[in-house]
Amino acid sequence: MALKRKIALEDFVLAFTILLTFSYPFIITFFILYKEHEKRFYAKSVMEKVLKVLVSENCEEMFVEVIPHIHKGLLGKVLEFEEICSKTAGKNVIAKEFIPKDGEFIYRIKLSEGRLSLVGIWEGETFRVILIDYD
Repeated sequence: MALKRKIALEDFVLAFTILLTFSYPFIITFFILYKEHEKRFYAKSVMEKVLKVLVSENCEEMFVEVIPHIHKGLLGKVLEFEEICSKTAGKNVIAKEFIPKDGEFIYRIKLSEGRLSLVGIWEGETFRVILIDYD
């Protein structure tokens, strides 16, 4: 005859401890992957906003909207931005490709005439576009 005994509090504590021991690495991994996905999503949304300004008809007037997302070194080159703005204003977006690579995020956009590339990085808790190139 099998031994019959009541389930005690210690049995629940032991089962809970064993469950946490084996599930803890999965919980931590899920949390890290979630944070990486969240960063990637935010970076892509910032680049979409910069792209929207660059291909708009009144690009030079809307530039103020994206100043918080542009790296300070790039802001000093306003003449280059105006030149890129004059080339991309009013163009249609044909294809977009978002590539996360070694801490950098590259956004390649094929326009109706030419190709636009945006490169961004994370500086602490803020995302900044560090390069805007048109060819």
